[in-house]
Amino acid sequence: MKIYKSLVEESTKQNEAIQLIDNELSLGDKINNVISSYEDLKLNRTLFSDLIGELFNKLHYKVYYPRVGDVNERFDLLLEAENSKIVVEVEIPSLAILDAPRDLLDDIAVMVNRRNENKENIKGLVLCWDLPNNRTDYWNVITDINN
Repeated sequence: MKIYKSLVEESTKQNEAIQLIDNELSLGDKINNVISSYEDLKLNRTLFSDLIGELFNKLHYKVYYPRVGDVNERFDLLLEAENSKIVVEVEIPSLAILDAPRDLLDDIAVMVNRRNENKENIKGLVLCWDLPNNRTDYWNVITDINN
């Protein structure tokens, strides 16, 4: 199993990831292409983020990637629609899934306090390959946040 990717391989794969959906194939064939690329996408968080960004672009969302090193931008992706913003935490692989809901709360707090965003217009989204097991603390955290 590979645990890293070279920069050249990553750049080539990035273009391939976007081409998985940006082509003339039928929707079913596009879905099959994404499924068959599962291993590459799961091994590379950046590729998955780029693919997700391209998908949301096609749904007419503005996709914004944070600037590296800017502590005011803690999210992995920011999606903008008419009057709302969606902060996104990408958990690929899903090893740090328990941190994702807490990270979203942090993302929202930073946007409200440092960017003067209206918290009613901000939503949170966690993107991951696998849902956590029902016995994990993840669902307790989600319930606590909801309450």
